[in-house]
Amino acid sequence: MAYKLVIFDLDGTLVDSVRDVADCFDAALQECGFPARGVDAVGRLVGQPLEQIVRQLLPASATDGDVSVVSQAYRRVYAASPKPNTKPYPGMLDLLHTLVGKGVKIAVNSNKPHENAVRVMESLYPGIPMRISGYGDVSTTKPAPEGARLLMREAGVLPNETVYVGDTKVDLDTANNAGIDCILVTWGQGNNDALLEHRTTPTVSSSKELKIVLECKNVSDGGIS
Repeated sequence: MAYKLVIFDLDGTLVDSVRDVADCFDAALQECGFPARGVDAVGRLVGQPLEQIVRQLLPASATDGDVSVVSQAYRRVYAASPKPNTKPYPGMLDLLHTLVGKGVKIAVNSNKPHENAVRVMESLYPGIPMRISGYGDVSTTKPAPEGARLLMREAGVLPNETVYVGDTKVDLDTANNAGIDCILVTWGQGNNDALLEHRTTPTVSSSKELKIVLECKNVSDGGIS
């Protein structure tokens, strides 16, 4: 295996969570007196910082105070939710076990609140050694590179030994800002048109394809698309 560290995005990359995330946003919106928006509206926004998502879900007349109140409600609702529809994407559990077995370090970099990210990964990917960095673990959110850089420092690896795997332009920008390679997956919430604008970045449509590209390492050649 060519890379020493693989940093994964969480929602839309490792975990199919969009239905539960949308339900929790809708519950928080309605609790605060705003209309529910549904999975289509929420799904297009997953991966952005929480307050940015809330701002786009609220009416144009909403205030900063409204954004804060709904964001707090969402954190509480999501933390309490049993998340019945959240599950790993096919093949990803086996892939992570394979990577660890080959001596590759695994990490997760998410805009999901840190405690929630840890709980989700411990539930769906138990027993896999990994460092998780969610919102609040560092002072910035993606696409700022601080989280990715922290994970590299703690793993003791260089940028050219690291790759970022995600599903949206936010993840691609995070990788670029951190100076590391990126692989985009097509099964999450990424916009296909936006992904096609970055033809030099490899895209994969299955965990098997992802394994092949990770083993090739030279993602600048385009990998599998």
